[in-house]
Amino acid sequence: NYLLKQWHVTDYNAVMVGDYRYDIEAGRRAGIKTIHFDSNAQFSWPEFTDHKVSRMCDIAGLIGD
Repeated sequence: NYLLKQWHVTDYNAVMVGDYRYDIEAGRRAGIKTIHFDSNAQFSWPEFTDHKVSRMCDIAGLIGD
């Protein structure tokens, strides 16, 4: 929430990309969409994740322009 305020960005225009549960939880607690990056498909936290990707290039398609 601090960074959103500093950057003058609304939660609607933000997304948290993380590779571990704590990253994803932080995004969820801030009220923003979350993308879980897991290149090995080892971990899953669907209760905190809006989208899950295994390749970085897939993130671009999720966040748009």
